[in-house]
Amino acid sequence: MGSIINLYTETQAYMGNKYLFALLILIVFYALSELFLFAIKKIILQITKRTRTLLDDRLIKSVTGPVSFILLMLGIKIADHILDVELISKIASPLTDSLIIITAAYAAAKAAAVIIDHSGHAWAKKTESTIDDMLIPIIKKVSGAAIGIICLLILFKRWGIDITGILAGIGIAGIAVGFAVKDSLANIFGGISMVLDRVVRIGDTIRLSTGETGIVEDVGLRTTKIRTPDNELLIMPNGIISNQMIRNDAVPDKKTRITVPFSVEYGQDINNVKKLVLKEISGIDDALKNPKPSVYFDSMGESSLNFKAFLWVDSLDKKMKAKEDANYLIYNALNRAKIGIPFPTRTVYMRK
Repeated sequence: MGSIINLYTETQAYMGNKYLFALLILIVFYALSELFLFAIKKIILQITKRTRTLLDDRLIKSVTGPVSFILLMLGIKIADHILDVELISKIASPLTDSLIIITAAYAAAKAAAVIIDHSGHAWAKKTESTIDDMLIPIIKKVSGAAIGIICLLILFKRWGIDITGILAGIGIAGIAVGFAVKDSLANIFGGISMVLDRVVRIGDTIRLSTGETGIVEDVGLRTTKIRTPDNELLIMPNGIISNQMIRNDAVPDKKTRITVPFSVEYGQDINNVKKLVLKEISGIDDALKNPKPSVYFDSMGESSLNFKAFLWVDSLDKKMKAKEDANYLIYNALNRAKIGIPFPTRTVYMRK
């Protein structure tokens, strides 16, 4: 920096006219800004076009104009320093500083928006929910507002304005707003946590601890839509869902087990019953071979021998039909084999 100051001091002494030297500085920095624009368009962007991503192209385009303007403002600032006119400096110096700060903040906001937009859409393509699509513009606005607030505070400091009271006011206002929208924020963060943790996905069949069950149709910013088996649409706040125990029938995969309890009369051959029923349920079209169907002798009841037949299907959509087929086949097989199916009975003895 000292060598630069010495250089323009010697140049000024050589020229002998500070106004002429200031004009020369303006011309040089204007030429530099134009040269910068030319280099970006003709060289840098031609190189970035060969890369696989559009992020670098969009980033360079978003900051090119502001950087060129900042170069021009630096030229004006140096020219003002050379002229050293007190009346002009009192206005020009803080004004050029303010323009540089505002332009730098604008460039930062544009670059942040480009990065968030690029990364956000890449992430959104991997998910089926709409919450990430709605979050992208919100995050962009929040980042822009944060950069704007920082820019404003720096400007206040540059103009000598005390910001202590302003910061205290912002803090109190933030607390008040936080209390006012705490439920909405809980829903928003609940939805974000469900998407990030992959608790539920579009198309999953879930069961909540409060008893609701159905297929997830959408995970929005504030609510989740669930379609029940009766074709009713439940719209539930994300904050409520995220605080419940969720049973997701699609995780870790969509395979589901079907349990079919049945009973036979006492006196029947247990092994014969198991073989007969296993043969029947193994022939069901939707039943998986792995895990294979099975039959277990479960318990000895008050008036029956109790069994449970198990089989697996590859999706929840097939569960109801496969269970009906199993009940149908077991009932008919027991009837054909003359194996009695008991029902609750009571024997009453009459005393004379």
